[in-house]
Amino acid sequence: MGRWLAVAALTGTVALAAVAKGAFRGHGDTAEAATPASLGVPAPDAVPEIAGDQAPLQPPPAPPQQAPAEQTSPSPPVSGGS
Repeated sequence: MGRWLAVAALTGTVALAAVAKGAFRGHGDTAEAATPASLGVPAPDAVPEIAGDQAPLQPPPAPPQQAPAEQTSPSPPVSGGS
């Protein structure tokens, strides 16, 4: 019985390996990557610059202050139990 179990396990492993090989093979080497032109996607619109564009952001004159620590309320008293 042990020999049949080993043969069945080996057969199953070979079958799964063949299925996995086909699944991970992917497309053939002849497939071309789709380009936007081949898909008919229009080019992006030309976006004009904003008039009166502000200067880039500058760092603040002083670093931000640390937030105050939160005060925790005292824990409730615990009864002595019985």
